[in-house]
Parts: sequence; structure tokens; C-alpha cells
Amino acid sequence: MKRVVLFGLLALLATGCTPGGQPASTLSAVGGNGVVTIDVNLTLHGLTSTPAGPVLGYSPPVTSVAVGDAIQFVNSDNTVHTATFVSKTAYAPPLPDGSSPIGSASLTVPQSAQVLSQAWTTGALPAGTASGLIRVDQPGTYFYGCFYHYLGKMRGEIVAQ
Repeated sequence: MKRVVLFGLLALLATGCTPGGQPASTLSAVGGNGVVTIDVNLTLHGLTSTPAGPVLGYSPPVTSVAVGDAIQFVNSDNTVHTATFVSKTAYAPPLPDGSSPIGSASLTVPQSAQVLSQAWTTGALPAGTASGLIRVDQPGTYFYGCFYHYLGKMRGEIVAQ
């Protein structure tokens, strides 16, 4: 409980009034389970090989969570990033024209609570900000990437059990 309260205070300081940010009061309402933080930083988290392919920019590159937990992305980098759902089966390849498979609509953050098993996004996370919570509602493997840097392999994976 101390971890969630302390993290809530830190998240409040980090999010301020940024789009996609959540007030600290929502951080303690995670159903008794924890908040798992994924750091977002292209400089600190270099290219890593995973069974699903090369990834970079997120730490950990493969995040294990429990159903009932919540996930929050924290951008410790000096540039804007996103974390946006790609698929439940694999990282999507570039489109035939060579562009990112993550469309511009992925930058819209829904007003309702987001859940991991449905399409989700953090929206644009400016440097030094944190996303709202994404609730882990179903077991499975979830692939995601940065809208701006997906073609550069800025990708990650969440395994929910």
C-alpha cells in the first residue's frame, strides 16, 4: 500500500495537467493489486532481442503483470513518445508504403478507463510525464509500440497472467 501511495504522489507531480494523465486519487483504486510502471526512454533502453523480435525504448522490454494490476507508462526521455496497442499475436510489420502500422487515430486518448485486452493508447506523452492507468483485465500477450518511433523498433510486450 505504501508503494501505491508513494507512486501516486510521484505520478501526480509528473502528470500535472498533461493529456492522458490521471489524478493521483485514481492510482489507489486498482482493486488491491499493484501499479506496474514501464519506463519510456530511447536513450536509456537500447536494442534488445526478444522471442518476438528486436525492441527498444521501453523498460522492461517484456513486462510480466497479473490480472488485476494496472500499468502506467512514464516518459523519462527528452522527447514525446506513446505506448499504443499493436496486436495480441505479434509486432505488426510496416505497411506496404513503408509507414507505421499505428495510425494517427491511436493518439486519441479515450475518456473512459482503458483495459489491456482492447485497443488502447497512452496518447502523446511529453517528456517527464506519466500516462493514465491501463487495467490488466485478461490474461494474454499484448504487443505495443511508439507511434512516432515504431519503425525504429520502439516496441514492447506485456504478458498478463
